[in-house]
Amino acid sequence: MEADRVIRAMRRLLNGLRMGRKHPQRISNDFAGLESWGDPTPRASPFTLKELGDAWVAAAKRQLIRRPKSPTREELLRRRQEHDRKSLMIALRVYAEEHNIQPADLELIEVKERNLIDEEGKGYVHFNFVVKMQHNPSSLFFGEVHPDCREEEDVYLCTPLEANDLGDCYGCKDRAKELVHPTSVATWVGTWMFPFPSFTKALKKAKTRPDFSWLTLVSCGHEC
Repeated sequence: MEADRVIRAMRRLLNGLRMGRKHPQRISNDFAGLESWGDPTPRASPFTLKELGDAWVAAAKRQLIRRPKSPTREELLRRRQEHDRKSLMIALRVYAEEHNIQPADLELIEVKERNLIDEEGKGYVHFNFVVKMQHNPSSLFFGEVHPDCREEEDVYLCTPLEANDLGDCYGCKDRAKELVHPTSVATWVGTWMFPFPSFTKALKKAKTRPDFSWLTLVSCGHEC
């Protein structure tokens, strides 16, 4: 093909440039790079600038064809939803272990709300999702997990919501106003309320839920 022939000529030209850098005494400055390895006689290129440009474009297109295609928006959405379901299944496994429930007794029905929160470079994902418990009606759950949740350590909280739960979250108040959070500060261990991991873990392991309403008022700065 004509394009391949031009590309081969370009390679010979590059070889000449390399040789010229290594042995500048062999060629004059006026014809630097126009000699080939086998024939050092300076000569004009048999190709025009347009031909060289067209050959470069053709070669670039071939490289693009060989590159893997970027996933479509639909495919990216499908992958995210699949990852979300896997993350919530891990969260439910943690909840089942904490409450002596068989994981098989918990069925993830639907993800209702989702919000990714970035706080000083550390990410969190808040979820509302519907869970069907064996011999019980469906319940709305709240979950907080790491964005790349892959194991139980990446689950920060998984708990069913009460009918009167209306907890505040600075990370969701603008971008996910419909996402419901636990009202009890002792239950919701997201970093917006408690940025210290050791305190967070202690709250998660606590068997009783102390009254932290006074702490909520202090952190808000005004009476709610």
